[in-house]
Amino acid sequence: MLIPTIPAVVPRSPNSSLAPPRVITRKTSFSAALRNLALNHHWKPRTDEAVADHVAINSSSPLRPSAEFYGKEEEEGLDFWDVLLNVEMPPHTPIDHLLHMELLGHPLSFLERDYTPAIAASPLFSTHSLSSLWVIHRLGVSKDDHTFEHTKLRKGSPIRLVDIDLARRSFGFNTLCVFGTIKSYDHCEPGYVIAHLDTHLFSTTSKPATQIAPSFTIAIPLRYIGDHEEVGDTGSTTIGQRCLQGRTGSATVKRPLREWERNSGWIHPSKREIEQWYREEQASPGKGLKDH
Repeated sequence: MLIPTIPAVVPRSPNSSLAPPRVITRKTSFSAALRNLALNHHWKPRTDEAVADHVAINSSSPLRPSAEFYGKEEEEGLDFWDVLLNVEMPPHTPIDHLLHMELLGHPLSFLERDYTPAIAASPLFSTHSLSSLWVIHRLGVSKDDHTFEHTKLRKGSPIRLVDIDLARRSFGFNTLCVFGTIKSYDHCEPGYVIAHLDTHLFSTTSKPATQIAPSFTIAIPLRYIGDHEEVGDTGSTTIGQRCLQGRTGSATVKRPLREWERNSGWIHPSKREIEQWYREEQASPGKGLKDH
């Protein structure tokens, strides 16, 4: 009888199922690695050729900003210009539209606010015999306006002349107004400089309307003329200004008088027409302004 052979059982060590022991290593610190590099690396002096090669490489491929940078810069630029150009400007006035039509074809364009306002005496009912002369009394929109007290006028200065005194005495029936720029100087008189006006817009009614304007000249007080303007020598008086001698011996130049200043009993030649127009305006303000 055969007896089966049983393999011998080899006893296993109690630690045989465990992983082999780990080897603990210590990582070199950055300072130690840098020290080893400095001690063990064979440094060579940089020659002039090496420096030249380095400069050539860097100059041939300069550092360029990324597309993201350009996109951001362009976006910021657009935002800036949008804010700058989208500033709400005041709406155009009826005079702005009239000026636009009258100045078509001119190299420059102006708006109503570009003109320096001035209270002046129009040629109507003035004591002088010059049919196209405006005499400036003062710059500003009223007698109490000191905004333009130190303003100096020069060639090319835009100016707006309004005859307020005549408008008040005619209840607005004669509202003479002229817009233009100082074209050139003609001559100088005591207290004034006579200049030619390049007329842009001329109106004689309370409602601004374009009319054919004559070639106007203006008398500008010397205090409003720029220091470096060449106006020529002072000649004789031709516009009716009054030269008075003060107590201290200094001469004072007074503006020419208007007809109502020289004659206290002056009556407007169109008194009846003005009264009828004024009654119609009071009855229907819209119709009165439309008709005149």
